[in-house]
Amino acid sequence: MTFATAKTIAKWAWTIAILGIVVWFCVTRWDKIVQTLATLPAGTIALATLAIVLAKFGLVLTMRTAAIGAGLPLSVKDSYWIYNMTQLGKYVPGSIWQFVGRVVILKRRGAPGAKIRDAMLSEHGWVLSTALAISAVLILLAQPHFFLDWADSIDISPWLSLGLVLGVVGFVFAAGLVYYRGRLIRWLWRMRPPPSAILVLAITWLLLGLSYWITLGPFATSPVPWYYAVGIYCFAYIAGFMVPFAPAGLGIRESILTFAMLPYLPIETSVLLASMNRVVYFAAELIVVVPCFFMEREGGSAPEAPGA
Repeated sequence: MTFATAKTIAKWAWTIAILGIVVWFCVTRWDKIVQTLATLPAGTIALATLAIVLAKFGLVLTMRTAAIGAGLPLSVKDSYWIYNMTQLGKYVPGSIWQFVGRVVILKRRGAPGAKIRDAMLSEHGWVLSTALAISAVLILLAQPHFFLDWADSIDISPWLSLGLVLGVVGFVFAAGLVYYRGRLIRWLWRMRPPPSAILVLAITWLLLGLSYWITLGPFATSPVPWYYAVGIYCFAYIAGFMVPFAPAGLGIRESILTFAMLPYLPIETSVLLASMNRVVYFAAELIVVVPCFFMEREGGSAPEAPGA
């Protein structure tokens, strides 16, 4: 078998795998999909989907900015293809396949491992840190006792959890400081986000939060503050990202969104709308990935699928 034949087979295998994920997701959640789509006007669902599509483009720009900062000059077109072609991998159990796919693509292009590491660490560090800051500020502004109530609902001590997190972060930082000495500080300083990346991510989180908020209005017993919805979405995203056994945070994100809206929505409605947001998010990911199958790589050759 020639290399070209093997590459073609691998591309088709990746395409079939993506379609398999789509079918699996729809079959296992078909009742929720039908029930959800019947609850809202088509225009509202379309607007929510558009907001997520625009937010995904913001994440593409963030990836490109991080890559350029790490010494990997990617065009917007190339960044769009790499980001979106690997994103559906996060629905595969293990929560690592989107990262593996991206590493494989960049490695095949001759990118050094250290630059790939720096690009991915800075990108995800920026995404998570901005989400953490936005969620803390907006949630505390709208519902000052939310974090205490949420911790109590899952029967954990918030102060113990906070202490453990800060302790682990402090230990890792101290160990890195001892081992790398001044190099760690220089490396962290080099990884800092530029103002443009912070602005793009702020808009991205706003769009993602509003995509959820606009679906709540027709069902809320009292108006839901838009900034509370944005903050909760950021927090739910972080929690889902940090749980490795949940593909794409499935179940984790929805449980937090459901709990957060209990002051405003009946629990059945809250569950349904959280599930609907996942369906809309998944639909938006399918929309943005479709052009990737028709795009050519920089230089005129067909794009390679992750793992090819």
